[in-house]
Amino acid sequence: MKEQWKVITMIIGSIFIVIFALQNTINTTIDFFLVRFEVPLILVILFTLLIGVIVGLLTSMAAIQSNRKNNKVLEKENEKIKTEHYDLMNEKDKVIQELQSQLEQKNNTVETTIISEPTTVEEESTPQ
Repeated sequence: MKEQWKVITMIIGSIFIVIFALQNTINTTIDFFLVRFEVPLILVILFTLLIGVIVGLLTSMAAIQSNRKNNKVLEKENEKIKTEHYDLMNEKDKVIQELQSQLEQKNNTVETTIISEPTTVEEESTPQ
């Protein structure tokens, strides 16, 4: 459906351009420095349009190149930050593993102590 609209728009635009060209066929005098030209008005208009398009393209190409350069710098910075993030995650995981192993060791020590020193119910309930 989008392709059909593009074709229809191009056909309508072409029709307007042909009508515009047919209405502007009178000769116009152009003075360029010391030279004088007699050309149809439509050629003057189209030449001016062509110059405008070329200037616009050159200007936009400079902006596009600048944006590409900035994009590359930002991509490198992003990769650096990702690497730092992954390194920090790995360090955090190591610390978590160390703390878990220390906790397990303390739990084992407490269990061993409880098992090796059994207390009776009477000792706990005797007031001091």
